[in-house]
Amino acid sequence: MNGPVPINKSLRRRKRLPVSATLLLLALVASVVQYIQHGEVSWVTGSFRSVETTVKELVDSANADRLTENPGEYGAKTSQTVVKPGEEAQSATGLSNDSNNKRVPDSRGGIGGSVMGITDGDTIKVLDADHVLHKVRLTGIDAPERDQPFGKASKKHLASMVAGKEVFVESSKRDEYDRVLGKVWVRPADCPSCGKTLNVNHAQLLAGMAWWYRYYAREQSPEDRGRYESAEDEARARGWGLWADPDPINPYEWRKGKR
Repeated sequence: MNGPVPINKSLRRRKRLPVSATLLLLALVASVVQYIQHGEVSWVTGSFRSVETTVKELVDSANADRLTENPGEYGAKTSQTVVKPGEEAQSATGLSNDSNNKRVPDSRGGIGGSVMGITDGDTIKVLDADHVLHKVRLTGIDAPERDQPFGKASKKHLASMVAGKEVFVESSKRDEYDRVLGKVWVRPADCPSCGKTLNVNHAQLLAGMAWWYRYYAREQSPEDRGRYESAEDEARARGWGLWADPDPINPYEWRKGKR
């Protein structure tokens, strides 16, 4: 009696689709179902937006870590200001009472540009549309020095808000070191459709990453004086940032101690 006919082993193996083909088939099915239900296929653009958001966050984080104080890396020109003979800067938010302070060359009372460097918790470098690099000192605040406790944390927090981003510096003068003195505005990270509505100086205070610079309080508007003082008081009361230290040292006192 004849036994069963042997089956070719190759016939027992089921043919499997490649992974890429399987994913493509699933995507096609999902698209058809969504089109039938909603009359459009929107899941693809939604997925790309999600990927774009994730990539942007990674790039911003990398920018915050790599930005340095070396402007030569960006091929920028040195900041220059033209001042008419006898012209004096008017009183505005700033850190110097020097009558030789020079006006910022901008008819709007400030400069706009991209942040190319973070020096410390209250100083940044902004490259304007003419490729002039400006060193900007945030007014109304005094952040811990780089070698001081919370100095690195303050710099990192500032970088998280402005590194590589477009900002507007509301200002009308420079100090004796040719730094632009002003209030920095940026688009909030959680509001892509907003304009530059976040006051970075105030945000540093509220996060406990800087002290309110009382020494120059008279150069602020009454409104800013009240807001900045309240921000520092709240951060101090909640123990945020440098206020977690039971005995924080004012940067002004720190600098005096190192002289």
